[in-house]
Amino acid sequence: MLDSCGSEGLVEVSGAVRDVERHMAAAVVRSSSAWGEGFQNILVKGALARAVVVSTDVGDARWIVGDPRFVVPPRDPDAIADALETALRLASAERDAVVGELRTRAQSEFSLEVMRERLSRMFLEVAQGALLSVHPGG
Repeated sequence: MLDSCGSEGLVEVSGAVRDVERHMAAAVVRSSSAWGEGFQNILVKGALARAVVVSTDVGDARWIVGDPRFVVPPRDPDAIADALETALRLASAERDAVVGELRTRAQSEFSLEVMRERLSRMFLEVAQGALLSVHPGG
């Protein structure tokens, strides 16, 4: 099937594997074709692993991925196929630039420290709001 669509040499079909971490680290492109999702950790993990990330436009995908070439409408297999082909055919220098920008965004926006700080701030704001509603004026 891969031969018929010109993907020979671009895609590896490995079947079942036991050493998932090695295979994930070797991937140059990671994708999600979700129809509905909130925050897709797999996209951030792909960015941190220095892969080009392709996703359907659900949940926070657009914010995580950033590059509109790699965010496509959900339930559109032709669009995701085109985006995957674009990602796989990037010249080395362009791929490095895309991956570098994506990884920098993942580190600055979605690191454990950043997310912990955001959640702490949010919980504090909720708690302060709850206290103000129980004790107005104080």
